[in-house]
Amino acid sequence: MTFKIHQLLASAYPFDAITQYSLYLKSTLQSKCMESKIFVPTRNISDKLKSKVIPLNEIHNNISTSDTIMYHYSISSPATQIYKTLNAKKILCYHNITPPEFFLKYSDGFASNLLEGRNELAGLKDITHMAIADSDFNKSELEQMDFKNIYTLPLLLTENFDENLPDKSIVSKMNDGHTNFLFVGRVVPNKNFEGIIKTFAIYHKTINSNSRLTLIGDTNVLPSYYNYLLQLIREYSLQDKVHFTGNVSLNELMAYYKTAHVFLCLSHHEGFCIPVIESMRFKIPVFALSKGAITETLGNSGILIKEENYHKISELINYVLNSPDIQTQIIKKQTERLGFFSKERFDANLKAVLSFLNPKIVQK
Repeated sequence: MTFKIHQLLASAYPFDAITQYSLYLKSTLQSKCMESKIFVPTRNISDKLKSKVIPLNEIHNNISTSDTIMYHYSISSPATQIYKTLNAKKILCYHNITPPEFFLKYSDGFASNLLEGRNELAGLKDITHMAIADSDFNKSELEQMDFKNIYTLPLLLTENFDENLPDKSIVSKMNDGHTNFLFVGRVVPNKNFEGIIKTFAIYHKTINSNSRLTLIGDTNVLPSYYNYLLQLIREYSLQDKVHFTGNVSLNELMAYYKTAHVFLCLSHHEGFCIPVIESMRFKIPVFALSKGAITETLGNSGILIKEENYHKISELINYVLNSPDIQTQIIKKQTERLGFFSKERFDANLKAVLSFLNPKIVQK
C-alpha cells in the first residue's frame, strides 16, 4: 500500500518560506516511498513553480478517503473551504497569522483578511486530526483554540546556499569599506521597518557615517506602508544610505548576506523568522528584538534586545562591532544553534510526527 500525504497551500512563490518548506516536505515524503502532491489556487501560483504544484481545482480528482491532506495555514484563502469539504484525514500545519491590528492604519482590507483568517482557523479544530506548528510560539496559539494532537516541527534551511555562488557584482559593490546593516522580510508593518530605519539613522549620524542599510523583501504588499517608509528615509536625508531592493534572486541574496556586518531585526511579531537562521548560516551577528517567536528561534544565541530604545540599540551594535572577541563568541553560539535547524534533525522530528499519523509509515 502506498501512503499518500498531499499538501494544500494558499500560494506558491519562489523564496517564500512556506513554499520552500512544502517543497522540501514533498521531496522528503517521496524519498520515503510516499506519494505527495501540492495543490494551490491557480491565481496564486508563480510561473516558476507551475511544474511543481497542481491547481487547486484539480484536487478532487487526486484525493481519496484513505489519503491524508496537510494544509499549510497562514492567511484566509479559498483553500480553507476545500480543506473543510475533503473526505480525508486532515493535518493543519500552522505558520501563524499576523494580528490584524498591525495593518489597520494602512489597509482596512488587509486587516479584515487577517481577521477573517484567524476566525476561520478557530473553526478548523474539530475537523483536524493532527496539527503541526513550526514554533512553540505558534503551538501555544493552537492550544488556546483547543486544537488537539499538536506537534512542533521547526522550519529549516531549504535554500541551496552550498550549491550556488553569491552575485559577484553585488559582492564587489558592497565590499567598499562601508559597515553593512541588513534586514530581510516582506515590507509589512509588523516587521517594524521604521524601527530599523530609526536605529540606523542614529548609528549613521552619531557613530559611523560610513555605513549603509539594505532592506530586502517584497515592497508591493502594502504600498501605503512602503511610501511611509520612503518618506521617513527622506526626513532623515538617508536616500543614499538606505536601500530597498525588492525581491532578489538567490545569488543576489547570498551576496547581501555574505557582505553584511549586522543583521538587525526589530519585528514586533514573527511566527518563526527564517532570515534569522539564514544570517546564522552566513556568520552575521544577529541583533533581534525579543518579540513573538524570535526568542525561541535564537535560543541562547545572537543578541536578544529587551528594550526598544533605538539609541541604546545603536550603541550596542557599535560596541559589538568593535569587540572582535565578543563577535567571535556570538558567531560560535549562532553556529551551534544552527544545528537545531538541520535537515537531519528535521527528518528525525518528521519521523515522530508520521509515526503518530500511522506507525507503519516510519517502517518504510
